[in-house]
Amino acid sequence: MAITRLNNNSITSITALPSGVGGDVNDAKLLKTITVSGSVASVDFVHGTDGVVFDNTYSVYKVFGLGLNVQTAGAEIFGQITDGTSFKTSGYRSATQQTYYDGSTSGEAVQAQTDGIEILRNLDNNATETCGFELTIYEPYTNSYQVMNSISSGRDNNTTAYIYLETSAAFYNSNIIATGVRVKPNSGNITGGVFKLYGYK
Repeated sequence: MAITRLNNNSITSITALPSGVGGDVNDAKLLKTITVSGSVASVDFVHGTDGVVFDNTYSVYKVFGLGLNVQTAGAEIFGQITDGTSFKTSGYRSATQQTYYDGSTSGEAVQAQTDGIEILRNLDNNATETCGFELTIYEPYTNSYQVMNSISSGRDNNTTAYIYLETSAAFYNSNIIATGVRVKPNSGNITGGVFKLYGYK
């Protein structure tokens, strides 16, 4: 079998990768970035507000939170959706698997919530001890239970702090068409972070 050797000219001539090779970067579109440097009760991405798209233009929407910080030590972060009339603050079924380690002790825990999808918990409010997450919402334009999932990591608020990894899944227990998503703490405000909304074809 002959071996084809690529040279520099071969590589530079490539303008696009076939489907399935390295993914299609054109599928992902940055729709909105919100930077928090003061103190806000929540971060909202709502269709038609400040240029946000959250409809059937994209089949999957992702929110990334970077350098997230909170006002209240021990706060939890939730994701909630809106149907265009109000953000839903109850009626979810959310399950979270948490794995943690503090340098000597490790463990696991399972959390259940009804007021949103749990994204992060027991946060430290020290400005230098931040955390991050990825929240995914599938086909929000369908009249359905709105399934979501998230993955996150951070340093928690214990005296001997744990590094932890959280994975969560949730749905809203009623058929709605979602037109936006909110990230908010259960106590106090968000005091820092960069939040990015992406759409995926």
